[in-house]
Amino acid sequence: MRYLTMQYKNKAKHINIRDGILLLAKKFDLTLSEKKVIYYVAAGLSVKSCSNLLDRNIKTIS
Repeated sequence: MRYLTMQYKNKAKHINIRDGILLLAKKFDLTLSEKKVIYYVAAGLSVKSCSNLLDRNIKTIS
């Protein structure tokens, strides 16, 4: 299972990604570009390969 950690306003938010399906809580209030990045990461791309879509600092942890 992979986790995506988002740093926003100095608070870490953990998002579960299981079998390429995004499980997002509505309270995260993500921008469209953040959602695209998360879908790309779920599909197997690295964050660096889609870094031009980032609005905020997003990094993966395994």
